[in-house]
Amino acid sequence: MFNAARRSQSNDETGSMELIPLGEVELRYTSLASVDYGAGGQFYGTMEGWLHGDALRGDLRLTNLAPRRPDNVNMPTLRGLLTTEDGATRAGSTVQ
Repeated sequence: MFNAARRSQSNDETGSMELIPLGEVELRYTSLASVDYGAGGQFYGTMEGWLHGDALRGDLRLTNLAPRRPDNVNMPTLRGLLTTEDGATRAGSTVQ
């Protein structure tokens, strides 16, 4: 399931976020490269796929510029475009 987040409508000061389900996502890498810095590194990949939801459907084209921490954990950072079934194009990104 792919989710979007928005600031909660409550009046509290917690800064909480509400997750909104957008739909199912399928992605595959079309290219992937790794740069090793010794302690850490970085992955760069391009991806293609789709998003299918009740209110939103379309094709995805993304890049993943993922830093690798010294403990060998990758931190995905996705950016890309969604082209909806009616031809509109929207940009989006993940937040770490």
